[in-house]
Amino acid sequence: MTTITVLSGHGDYADPWHPFAETSQRLAAVLAPLGEVTVRDDVEVALAGLTATDARPDLLVFNISRNEGVEFSAPSESAQTGLLAHLADGRPLLAVHSASRAFADWPAWSVMLGGHWEDGLTFHPDRGAAHIVPTALTGEILGQGRPFDTVDERYTALVLEPGAQTLATHEHGGSEHPLAWLTTFGDAEVIYSALGHDAEAYASADAAVFLRAAAAWLLREQAPVTRAERSPR
Repeated sequence: MTTITVLSGHGDYADPWHPFAETSQRLAAVLAPLGEVTVRDDVEVALAGLTATDARPDLLVFNISRNEGVEFSAPSESAQTGLLAHLADGRPLLAVHSASRAFADWPAWSVMLGGHWEDGLTFHPDRGAAHIVPTALTGEILGQGRPFDTVDERYTALVLEPGAQTLATHEHGGSEHPLAWLTTFGDAEVIYSALGHDAEAYASADAAVFLRAAAAWLLREQAPVTRAERSPR
């Protein structure tokens, strides 16, 4: 059976603004149709454990952040080794929302993720209505090319690494800003989506379908759509 591990923000990987315990459960529910989902908040231990081949899930998901009270934001050497082993094995990674702020003092994380939140540059308008526009690439590979609306934070002016391919954008200040993208790190494929601030962000059926389609593509599976997510077009 397909295995999925969601790493949930806690301790050094939590912040005052995001209810990680709640959003990780919502995220697990969105991904549950794809396989067996395990949520773990012992981020360092979970990553270090990935040095063992049989401990690596088919998909690793990051729903974490940076603790503002921690002076140095980087995973331990053993955690770095585990994550790099997972990716070297060609296993995919999905990261959401504030994961772009995590591991700020570990430059390799931005390369793995395809981009990052840059303090002093990246920002977001107040949480509220968000109109999300998938790119042509998203329609081609995920089958989710239709714009949709949700309630979320719209991360703006994220810094993309060379080679990252935009999957969705939003408009702010008269300009389009990447909100989700696809990249590769060695033989591993990685998708990041800036959506997922709180439980309401996961209440949008279209947002859930978009995220599940991304995970299904990483796993090379067909993404099922639940009855509650079906609506007349």
